[in-house]
Amino acid sequence: MFKIAFVNCYEIRMGSPFNICDLEIDSEWRSLLPEHDWQDKIAYSPDQRFIGLVRWDTRGNEPGFRIIILDTETKQRAESPRIDGCCDHVSWGRSGVAYRTFDGFEWEFNI
Repeated sequence: MFKIAFVNCYEIRMGSPFNICDLEIDSEWRSLLPEHDWQDKIAYSPDQRFIGLVRWDTRGNEPGFRIIILDTETKQRAESPRIDGCCDHVSWGRSGVAYRTFDGFEWEFNI
């Protein structure tokens, strides 16, 4: 079984509903993914093969994030372009990770 845990979580800014966390992940992925700057949101494909994670990509004072999709069979990863705003929700969509930003924008990052 693939193990992922978000640890050392705290508010990205005081009073913010969004967290920034460290990622604990199975050893085979440790060298492929950074440890820091993750949001505590995750989505699994129905067959559990793909895992979608959210990583902060803040530039200056402008929040942003990227969706990272892991293929647990091939040990490959896909990464979205930077998305402006804060990720409010992730789930598995038709063929990738569906996300919603805090301002209500919804989209899907496909594999």
